[in-house]
Amino acid sequence: MAGDWIKFELTTLDKPEVCQIADLADIDPDAVVGKLLRVWGWFDQQTEAGNAPSVTKKLLDRSVGVSGFCDHMISVGWLLEEDGLISI
Repeated sequence: MAGDWIKFELTTLDKPEVCQIADLADIDPDAVVGKLLRVWGWFDQQTEAGNAPSVTKKLLDRSVGVSGFCDHMISVGWLLEEDGLISI
């Protein structure tokens, strides 16, 4: 368990993208950061290079409890979707 961590940049708390996602999702910026950590953690645990060929936005949205959260991440450039492949 000691290796189960991801690096988190403290400036993320105040990034404009966090505020944009908060506005789009109509949730608190602190909740956005928590949900981002869930998505980033999922990619860290489930992928080797940040590409998830079998994952769907719906699955990730469900894991964070906010419909459309992945689309909001895409809109600020923090998640990519090309030809049905989601990557970070």
